[in-house]
Amino acid sequence: MYSQVGVILFSLIAMLSGARSYRQIHTLIDRRLALLNAAFPAVALRRAPAYTSVRGILQRLDPAELERAFRRHADGLDQACAATPSRFIAIDGKTLRQSFDAFADRKAAHLLSAFAVDHRIILAHEVIERDPGGADPDRHAGTERTGVHPRRHALSKTFEIARRTGNDLIVQVKDNQPTLLLCLEDIAATTAPVAVDDSRNHARNRRENRRIAVYAPGSALDDTDWGPLVAAVVRVERRTLIRSSATGQWTMRQETAFYASDSARTPST
Repeated sequence: MYSQVGVILFSLIAMLSGARSYRQIHTLIDRRLALLNAAFPAVALRRAPAYTSVRGILQRLDPAELERAFRRHADGLDQACAATPSRFIAIDGKTLRQSFDAFADRKAAHLLSAFAVDHRIILAHEVIERDPGGADPDRHAGTERTGVHPRRHALSKTFEIARRTGNDLIVQVKDNQPTLLLCLEDIAATTAPVAVDDSRNHARNRRENRRIAVYAPGSALDDTDWGPLVAAVVRVERRTLIRSSATGQWTMRQETAFYASDSARTPST
């Protein structure tokens, strides 16, 4: 009775427009059916499917196969954006809002995403059971390529994975790795940087001054497990003025972040 592709496409548009239930998906498709059919005539529907039909069609889909289709589509978009695909892939995890269900004893869902920085496209995402930092990046489209530089936000992932896939790795070192973080802070405090870059970014209610300094670790990490892995240390200082739209007052925020890289770096990379 209904085109499966049309129901899937129109349901996705409905969810992107704020629909959070099968009834809401049906309502949006019903109200905007003429507009949807005009925009996508190849998958036009004669009438809006009932919410039970939408539910039956969507629940019969294979989630893994649907994700693979999304990944192929996203990778094609990234390849078509320019002469070369994105060189920088950011991998980060977030907790999905409103995914915690105390009544059903269901924990909040964690979503791990691979983001093509150059062309601003999500290449892949996956719901994982544990903290997003604990997932294997080798399972995601962004890190399956060679010649890209994943920007990691979880130090639990090993540098060997990046080497095995032919990628460079830069990872932010946080408080959950206090020994390594202390070593990086000491390197930045006691050695001269090999390169420094200052930049400013002004927006309507935000003014940020940023300094990026790159250090060679030398022999500072030789006695640690990180000695053969870390080829560069990056220190990023941010001084940000944020203006409150309600009061008009400016608030200063300062932060310093340290990164470890398995290859030599310049501030631009």
